[in-house]
Amino acid sequence: MSAANIATLEADSNYVDLSKYDEKVILPKIKEFCVKNPDKKPISLIDEILNDADRIKGDWPKGTVKWAAD
Repeated sequence: MSAANIATLEADSNYVDLSKYDEKVILPKIKEFCVKNPDKKPISLIDEILNDADRIKGDWPKGTVKWAAD
C-alpha cells in the first residue's frame, strides 16, 4: 500500500492516510476477500481500497522517486 501511495504522490501530489489501515482493519478484509475469491490475488482488494479511499493533497516534488515517475 505504501508503494502505491508513493506512485499516487508522484502522479498528482495526492496520497491516502494509511494510518487508517492498520492490521486490525486490513487483515480481516484480506482474509474475507481470500475466502470469497480463492482464485484472485489480494492485490485486487488493496487496489480497490486505495482507489476508493479519500485523498489528501500533499507537497511532493515530481521526479522524487524515479520508478514512480516512469
